[in-house]
Amino acid sequence: MKIFILIALLALTRSEELQFVGVVIRHGARAALAPILILRHRIHWPTGYGELTAMGQRQHYLLGRHLRRKYIEKEKFLPEEYDASLVYSRSTYYHRTAMSAESFVFGLYPDAAHKLTEKQMRDETIWKPPMELGIPDYIIKALNNSSMPYDVPTIPVRTFTKANERLVAYNSCPMYNVYRQSFYNTDEFTKVYKKYEKSFKGACDELDLDCDYVEGFEVFNYVDFLLASEFDGQLPELSDKPEYVENLLKFYTELMIGELTMNKVMKAIAMHEFSKVFPELFENATKGGYKMVVLGTHDSTVLAYLLALGVDKEKFTTIPYAANIIVELRKLDTEQIVTVLYNGEMVVEMAKSEFNDLVRKIGNVTDWDKVCTVPKETLVLQANTQVGNHQLIAFASLCAVIGVIAAIIYKYKKDYNPHDV
Repeated sequence: MKIFILIALLALTRSEELQFVGVVIRHGARAALAPILILRHRIHWPTGYGELTAMGQRQHYLLGRHLRRKYIEKEKFLPEEYDASLVYSRSTYYHRTAMSAESFVFGLYPDAAHKLTEKQMRDETIWKPPMELGIPDYIIKALNNSSMPYDVPTIPVRTFTKANERLVAYNSCPMYNVYRQSFYNTDEFTKVYKKYEKSFKGACDELDLDCDYVEGFEVFNYVDFLLASEFDGQLPELSDKPEYVENLLKFYTELMIGELTMNKVMKAIAMHEFSKVFPELFENATKGGYKMVVLGTHDSTVLAYLLALGVDKEKFTTIPYAANIIVELRKLDTEQIVTVLYNGEMVVEMAKSEFNDLVRKIGNVTDWDKVCTVPKETLVLQANTQVGNHQLIAFASLCAVIGVIAAIIYKYKKDYNPHDV
């Protein structure tokens, strides 16, 4: 009995200190990436293809509020007021990821709007632009002493140019896209396609979509369109929608897994930035650096991280909109422990040294330019393939036009009766 009491007392007296939190988010709900024509049902995306929707903004605002409650209100890890030296936000080049990160930090710090002092308010020459404003007085009065209407917080989210963005590899690494496209010419793709062909073709048939000639990477775009439309509430009713949607979600994820696991180079490219960022952030956090870093990314990025960390695939049969990975660095007595949570569930826990070694090993790209440059012979092959495809499309289009004209002539001759004139 005394031994059990001693063990319990030792557990209670262990010191625990949260030192750093990394938040990796997939963007929220968005419009489909590319237009697909559904003849009997118009799908409308007011924000534009690939852009974040109102639901996507809402998802990340609520996620931000959730983590505010955990890390600010409960654990007192972050201060009540936003401090740019402690919280850093970054996203990939795309609007949907930048807006998702913005929505998240708005939730994390909903009261971060700047206020003007009484002295500043008295001198309007210092807070007005240096010109005559053609706006009604009520707009200025409604602001009162706030910098923005409704006290909307203004917290920066940093982005990089496409050429320098390595959080998502298909921007700055042309060879990554070559590898990715090549997956759709493999037996592995055929195997995955056959597994979900019934659901894919079934949904297409019910929506009057001709998917019989949809091949390769185009399959991905069709599946994405169906899922984005369904999530936004725009997809027509199907005979067995729950089963269709569940299978299409799994199909979508398995296609991405197939792309990422083609070879070690793909994994290394996808993990390159991740393998550098977190070990550096861990080190800096103990020396007065950022306490929280938010990375706005994509499903492929989240998936690559989960695969690299060895998380059981049963834990992520789908990567939903607003999926998130939380990386916590804690100090337990003298040992630093990394805990990884996926959508709120702990999936990995290991020593910091072990975590750093793992991600550095997988994301080790010693010469980025060399690995990512597409060989000339590959470019020539792609160009010839594109020319051939364009010629085939032109020929098919010509045949279709001739067919339509022939049908019209046939119908005219069939229906024409000189006595009806």
